[in-house]
Amino acid sequence: MGAVEGDGHAQPAHSADDNGGQTLRRLFCGLITKASGGRIRTYGLYGVVLASDFPFATPLPEHPVEATPDVVFECVTAAPEEADWQRAQVVDAQGRRADGDPDFVFARLPSHDVVRITGAADFHVFDDRIVCHLLDDRHEYLVDIAFLGMVLAFWLERRGTPTLHASVAIVGDQAIGFLANKGGGKTSTLAACMAAGHALLTDDLLALTGAGAHQRVERGFPALRLWPEQVTHFVGPYEGLPVVHPDYDKRRVRVGAGGFGRFASTAAPLRRLYLPERLPESAGQIRLEPLPAAEAVMTLLRHSFLPREVQRFGWQPQRLAPFSRLVGTVPVVRLRYPSGLDRLPALVSRLEQDLRDEPAT
Repeated sequence: MGAVEGDGHAQPAHSADDNGGQTLRRLFCGLITKASGGRIRTYGLYGVVLASDFPFATPLPEHPVEATPDVVFECVTAAPEEADWQRAQVVDAQGRRADGDPDFVFARLPSHDVVRITGAADFHVFDDRIVCHLLDDRHEYLVDIAFLGMVLAFWLERRGTPTLHASVAIVGDQAIGFLANKGGGKTSTLAACMAAGHALLTDDLLALTGAGAHQRVERGFPALRLWPEQVTHFVGPYEGLPVVHPDYDKRRVRVGAGGFGRFASTAAPLRRLYLPERLPESAGQIRLEPLPAAEAVMTLLRHSFLPREVQRFGWQPQRLAPFSRLVGTVPVVRLRYPSGLDRLPALVSRLEQDLRDEPAT
């Protein structure tokens, strides 16, 4: 089992008064009826309202129940009746299991799309709902991980919201993001910012809303996924914290009251995007190198949360214009710095200085 770390056009958001809004209300009411003991919850994350009765292990920011949800999520033991696999078109497959099957499959069905974790779960992605068909109860832990990562990213891209693989902190009232770069240390850098008093906005999945110079980063959920060494350095003993995935030692760290650091209360305008690169501990000064506009756009495309899928489902063209406008107002900066957790406070100070050196636009 591998680790979980339409027509291709953007789907319009439905208002509460159109047919889509009526459908959402029916789905929401049906979910409330199905949920026993009043366990239905509404959450606000990545700029949308989510309704679900699923018991997420990850803490999610709750939203007033009166709000009409943008998407309803449920986990079931039988596939939706619309799941016509005889007419499925496999758009992408990734990884390879011991039996030769792919780890992940992304498929298009006549009525919706599907994200499959082979042997574990199928996520049926509609315009206004996501249905997880859990194939094996032993893999229920993957529902939380996959839904809050690649499945929500897929749904957001499907409706026209660009996503990046990045972690974001709030410095002052501005968002600064750290793009995922293998071995670059985006999460350690984020945790160091939080240790210095800056708030978490989102970890791992960055959802962009707004337009042009007014693009914002929407907040995610109040938790980090850290390796034991990181937990020990920033938080304290890790042994009592929940394991995210049974095959790995990453721990789930709650953020906010009773946990580590602070969680942002709202979305924030994007001020900088950094591409972190760790150098040997013996390296000298921290170096900041702004990227030319064309290279910056290509960097954003490469660091999409689902770069292969947005290309293969035909969504890439709708992302080029917003990314091109973005790099005109938000610098994308290569950040080279010496390795070592003890070197991170100096890195945070340098980032704070970088923001002070250039007034916000």
